[in-house]
Amino acid sequence: MVELKVTQEGKIDISENLVSKVAGKAAVECYGVVGMVSKNFKEGIQKFLGKEQYDKGIEVVYKDGVCEINVHVILAYGGKIDAIAQNIMDQVSYAVEHYIPHMDKVVNIFVDDIAIVN
Repeated sequence: MVELKVTQEGKIDISENLVSKVAGKAAVECYGVVGMVSKNFKEGIQKFLGKEQYDKGIEVVYKDGVCEINVHVILAYGGKIDAIAQNIMDQVSYAVEHYIPHMDKVVNIFVDDIAIVN
């Protein structure tokens, strides 16, 4: 759970699943994103997920009061990778801040593959 706020009355926790859905939805709506990649680190297998399972390509790690959001994407061939990745980072940061204000976060973009799209 991501600890959002602590008051005298109690605390507000948000699940990593919620953060991953918000971040994933923002990522797949960006220009140049073909899909997300789910990684099974134990077996070293990458699985292409498309845009329907956008939250599976997001890894959320909460430690020391900071929520680290790792976004694993497949981009369309022909685009400027750095510009697209920066746009994804900006959009994910904006969406998370919109739905979950005042949360300290770091957004990392991992371009795992490029797809040739007709």
